[in-house]
Amino acid sequence: MQSAAKAAAGINTVADLKGKRVSIGAAGSGTETKGIRILEAYGLNATTDIQPQRLSAQDSADALRDGKIDAFFFDGGLPTSAVSDIANSTAIKPIEQSDANPKTNTQSGTLSFAPTYPQRTEKNALTVRAPAASHMRGRS
Repeated sequence: MQSAAKAAAGINTVADLKGKRVSIGAAGSGTETKGIRILEAYGLNATTDIQPQRLSAQDSADALRDGKIDAFFFDGGLPTSAVSDIANSTAIKPIEQSDANPKTNTQSGTLSFAPTYPQRTEKNALTVRAPAASHMRGRS
């Protein structure tokens, strides 16, 4: 799970999203579910603490570029073409959320962990530390 904002927006952490226009993913998607969990892990309510938008990754990237949203969550394989495309025309940065794992584990009962990704050298690659989730639960 990753999140991005315009580099000059002053958004550095999930807590900085309070009051902002944020795409949490398309309605009913796994991105939306995970985005809500990340917000909750930082004490934010996706309905009352942000101005939620429910857009796909590509629509979110377009809306960020056009100034219609302040930040967005996205979930997908790396590189994500929507993010690569916007990075070619707009200065963006990841939003720090690396300590969300223990918080989301407690709240949702899922196993979250921080994967390690090799250093990327492409011109527009974002270096991210982000929660990954496995929805396996123990059997009784």
